[in-house]
Amino acid sequence: MGRLKIASFNVKDNLRNYLMGGTRKKGQQSNAEVLSSLVKKENFDLLGTQEMTVRYANRLKKQLPDYRFFGGYRLGNGVFRYLPQNESNLIFSKYKVISDETIPLPFVPSFLRDFLLSLRRGALIPRIVTCLMVEISKENYLWVINTHLDYLIKEVQQRQLNVLRSFISALSAYYPIVLMGDFNMELNDSLFSSFVSFLTQHGMKRVPIQGSTWKNKMLDYLFVPQNWKIEQYGILKNKEIYPLSDHFPIYVEVSYPSS
Repeated sequence: MGRLKIASFNVKDNLRNYLMGGTRKKGQQSNAEVLSSLVKKENFDLLGTQEMTVRYANRLKKQLPDYRFFGGYRLGNGVFRYLPQNESNLIFSKYKVISDETIPLPFVPSFLRDFLLSLRRGALIPRIVTCLMVEISKENYLWVINTHLDYLIKEVQQRQLNVLRSFISALSAYYPIVLMGDFNMELNDSLFSSFVSFLTQHGMKRVPIQGSTWKNKMLDYLFVPQNWKIEQYGILKNKEIYPLSDHFPIYVEVSYPSS
């Protein structure tokens, strides 16, 4: 049996943090220093992040030399590279990555009323999913999928979930899959509960984390293969973490078959 520790965290690199270079109050550590200390302390093997900007990632790379970072950005790596809105679903990995890709998700509402509402509420932004094939042991491969979905328009959420369905359907017959991210839906949401049922039918299970990750809601999730044993899981809530974001990170420790 092998073991992995996996986590997901919406880091929320907001505009103030971005313009201040990630520094909070005078004399305090930068967000990158606090987050890198957390990663080292918890010794994650794989960490999926959401709302990670280029500047934040560059600071973290200096702090975490044992990790490699994978994932493209919403607005690409060209002229808009350093805009604070150019966020990624970056994945940190201690393991060898065989391939990676960033897939765009539909984000423009189909109906004018929803389009105007999304524009007015600041929800009309590109959404993406980051996918890695990771070699977790000799000739033992895992697909890691990390995403951050729309929070406002149900029709857009449905289309985004459909893209994830297609990708998972194509992979699940051949590889174990770990899915993580900020789904911006609760378990009692009919769209999301239907998606969770789909994952169950394709050999995956939800890590049964209880509590809230954003205010009083559970919006962040981890899913692992059904034949993996869940050893520990939870939400990391301590005084060092909360200033980093309005979300809390979630994690799971698992044992997986060696073949």
